[in-house]
Amino acid sequence: MVKILKFATVIEANFKIAGGIIGGTPTNVPFENLVGKAITFANPAGTYTFTTGTGNLGQLYFHEVKTKLEAAIANLEVTTVNNMVGFRHKVSGQAVSMAAVDEVARQILGFANPVGGEAIAGQFLNPPDGPAPRYLEFVSEYGAIYVSVSDTTVLSQSFTTNIDAGGFALTNFDNGHSLVDLALPDNNPHSFPAITSIKGLPALQPSSFYGLVLGIRVWQQRDDTHRSGPIELEAGVSISTDVANVATYSLNQVPTSDVGKLPAVLAGATAAISDAGGVLTVSATRSPGVAGHARYYAYCIRLEKFT
Repeated sequence: MVKILKFATVIEANFKIAGGIIGGTPTNVPFENLVGKAITFANPAGTYTFTTGTGNLGQLYFHEVKTKLEAAIANLEVTTVNNMVGFRHKVSGQAVSMAAVDEVARQILGFANPVGGEAIAGQFLNPPDGPAPRYLEFVSEYGAIYVSVSDTTVLSQSFTTNIDAGGFALTNFDNGHSLVDLALPDNNPHSFPAITSIKGLPALQPSSFYGLVLGIRVWQQRDDTHRSGPIELEAGVSISTDVANVATYSLNQVPTSDVGKLPAVLAGATAAISDAGGVLTVSATRSPGVAGHARYYAYCIRLEKFT
C-alpha cells in the first residue's frame, strides 16, 4: 500500500524521513521552567534531568539544551529544524522514539504530552529499492512537499529474460533452466505441468504475503523446417505462505500477452497462464491447422513483500 506524507519544507521532509521528530516550540527564545524537569528517550535510550544554565530565573537557551542532552544521551542529535527543536538518531537507519511517559519537559520543548504520556516515534524511510517502509518520490506542489511511502519490500529484481544470466527459474525445469517440450497435436489448448513452487527467489517467510511480477516466454515451433517465435506473457502473482511456509499462488490481474514476435508461419498461436487450487498453469495452442510444439521458461521481474 502507498500513503502520502505532507511536509511544509524540504528541510522538514529530509529530517523526518531520516527518523527525526520535530517539536513546536521556537528555539530563538529561552526555555522557561525546564530546570529540574526530566525527559526520557526510548531510542536512543536514556533519561536526563535538566540542570541550571546561564539564563536568569532558571531559563535555558537552546544551545544549553543541546549540549546537556547530547552529553547525557549517547547517539542523540539535538538540532533546530525551521527554528523548532528537532531530535534525530546519530546512527543511520535508526529513528528517534519516546515511550509513553508523562513528562512536562516534553511539553516545554514543544512535543505532545497528554495526561498519562504519549508514545512519540519518528520513522526512518529507506530508499526506493530498500526494505519497507521506503519512500518512492518527492513532489513539490502548492507550497508543500509530498512524499509517497510504500509498505512493501523489494526482495529481488531481474529484468533479464535469460535464466542463465540471472533470471529466476521455476521448479518444473531440469536444473532450473532447461525447456520442457509440449506437443500441440490439435487446435485445443495444452498445458505444461503445473507450477507448484518457485525456486531461485529469496527465502519466503511463513505467514506472509508477497507480490510477484512473473515473466514467461513461450517458444512456439511449427516443425523443424520453420523457425520458431516467442509469445511474451507477463502476470501479476500473489503469493501467500501459511504457518508451515507452504506457498499458495494466485493471479491478481489479467495477464498480458504479446504475440508481436511470432513469425507469419505461426500466426494464430496463443499462450496463457491461469491459476486454480493455489498453483499456476501455463498453456499453449498451435498455429491453427498445423501441428507443432511449444516450450517455455519463466523469470522473475520483481518480488515484493507486503508488511
